[in-house]
Amino acid sequence: MQAASIVELVDEQLTTKRDFKEIVITLKSVIRELELRLTIKLSAIVAVGIGIVAVLVKLL
Repeated sequence: MQAASIVELVDEQLTTKRDFKEIVITLKSVIRELELRLTIKLSAIVAVGIGIVAVLVKLL
């Protein structure tokens, strides 16, 4: 009985190549999403900066 419990515990803790592949796929999709969000935010910052410079050029 104790050996079966130990085997079950060890089996639950082991990861397989499939588990790692699933983790990699998940991480890649998360990175793509974050990359898109970052690109959008940086584009907005650049647009605002260009707008500010344009206003300053007209005022000065």
